[in-house]
Amino acid sequence: MKRAFEKDNPGLTLQVNSGFRSYKQQFFAKQKWTKKGKPGNAASPGFSKHQGGVAVDIQTGTNDPRRKPTRVYTWLKKNAADYGFVRTVRSEPWHWVYYGIPYAQKNIPSWQ
Repeated sequence: MKRAFEKDNPGLTLQVNSGFRSYKQQFFAKQKWTKKGKPGNAASPGFSKHQGGVAVDIQTGTNDPRRKPTRVYTWLKKNAADYGFVRTVRSEPWHWVYYGIPYAQKNIPSWQ
């Protein structure tokens, strides 16, 4: 997916900000968001798709793609399912989970 994105968007890089997280890393992520008063922004340790190795947080350059769609987000919205990725958290345009191509192509969220 990275190669295809960069071929379609010369000069831009598809950057993963966060991939696999250990139990300890997820614990600290949950703790950080809890201290900020937003415990729902991170899954509890043992329940994160990052720990399962199937979730990635991609630098999309936007927190609200409805108001400020970027080239990265627009490309992901159009193409990620062809590589097996689905956006799964409505409030996180950077969070994409790998389910495989057949599932992803049939389960693109309408709110994306």
